[in-house]
Amino acid sequence: MKKSLKTAVVLAALSALGASVAHAATVIGQLGVLLDTANGGINPGTGLAWAAGDQYRLAFYTSTKRDATSADIADYNAFVQGVAASSTTFANLGNGTWKVLGSTALVSARDNTGTAGADNVPIFVLDGITSIANNSADMWNGFGNPSGSNIRTGTVYYAPYLNENGGGDSGANHGVEIATGTNTNGTTKVDQPLGIASPGTINVGASNANNTGRVWNRFSRAPDQAGGFSFYALSDPLTVVPEPTAGLLAALGCLVLLHRRRK
Repeated sequence: MKKSLKTAVVLAALSALGASVAHAATVIGQLGVLLDTANGGINPGTGLAWAAGDQYRLAFYTSTKRDATSADIADYNAFVQGVAASSTTFANLGNGTWKVLGSTALVSARDNTGTAGADNVPIFVLDGITSIANNSADMWNGFGNPSGSNIRTGTVYYAPYLNENGGGDSGANHGVEIATGTNTNGTTKVDQPLGIASPGTINVGASNANNTGRVWNRFSRAPDQAGGFSFYALSDPLTVVPEPTAGLLAALGCLVLLHRRRK
């Protein structure tokens, strides 16, 4: 009976490790989102197969809404960080650092997110597969990676079209209204920034935009409109981690040897 119990325990451990190995072979991103099949297995920033140490960013729009009356960019950064932490789909999403892709009168979206310069850091939505920009310059040149891997129903993904839970609202025409205060090049829309005083209006984009301009600028709205707005969130650079498969297989081998010795 004791021998059978030990055997069952060992086999259960083997099964658990096997499942871990299988999981490790598909998830390569820090926060448990990016898959090894992302962009067809190719890092769009380098043009090469994904490798440990490669960097990337994630982007989403917030399903939770708030007003756009604050002129302090820190308020919006705190908001998107809290929404990331509230994700019911991705338990580790809040462990990343998130900034709003939005502009106040004093801080532009590209400066706020550290994307004003050149880099090789591609941007992905929260399906863990679809890239929407090859790098920061590509984002501010107009979201919409033309590689072909991100085409849905014949339309390029022009915006971060999934929310923090990996869902989305395509809507009849434009999806969800996103408060941006931002020009397509990432600078502040000087006459319509976040936090503009009433009766001014803010620049508002759309999560299901059908061209690059509408990602940031589709509507003009009062910053305190009823119901509030969603916001785009962008992570700080994340890193592809080495796959732990080898270590797990070593542990698996140890359990097998232990099992044999007990037999």
